[in-house]
Amino acid sequence: MRWARSLLASGVSPAEIAIATASPADYDDHFLALRADANIDLHFVHGVRTVTTREGQAVAALADIVVRGLSQSRLRRLAALCRDSGPFETLPEGWLRVLPTDAPLSTPVAWNRLLARLTPEVWPDGADHAPALRAGVEMLAKGLEAAAEIGEAFLKGRAVAIWRKALLAGPAASIDATLETLKQDDGLEACASVAWMPASALAASPAASCGSSGSTPRVGRAASPRTG
Repeated sequence: MRWARSLLASGVSPAEIAIATASPADYDDHFLALRADANIDLHFVHGVRTVTTREGQAVAALADIVVRGLSQSRLRRLAALCRDSGPFETLPEGWLRVLPTDAPLSTPVAWNRLLARLTPEVWPDGADHAPALRAGVEMLAKGLEAAAEIGEAFLKGRAVAIWRKALLAGPAASIDATLETLKQDDGLEACASVAWMPASALAASPAASCGSSGSTPRVGRAASPRTG
């Protein structure tokens, strides 16, 4: 990344710079972090793992509940990522304080007991939101048999599209594993970004600089990972 930055500082066009390796998966997470720290538009030619995006994280949180069951920690994670969608959308700011921090809430009985004793006074705005929370909990408790329905209820936009794609790619029972394999475009323009790509993609198109000049791009090679 320092090499790429030095070229950019010397006036080289981003589209003429490529970083390549035989196995980009070994480095993808590192380059995602470096891209943010260096503030350089680094285009992942082979796509980014879906779970590295915020939408992907929301889908992963929902998949965790569908596959492994509802608990307080899993619900808190989902609520943090889906504040503005599904049943959480109608709940007031700070509503999570109604959940007792020392209770795992890992069974339907525990949730029913909690919901039965919630009064309007315990909610941040003084209104009774127990029915809305109950509806969400009951939906999540359906688990695998209602995976498609749950995704539509809790997700929206790109997140629900990822959920649908994951269900098409594999069984609901392994949706969490399926998500780990899904990739999506990183949204950056190849013509205006430094490229990060598999060496095979570079070899197949050695002068892919958006047709601007047809010159061979400047190439950096990522070293092989340490083993042993």
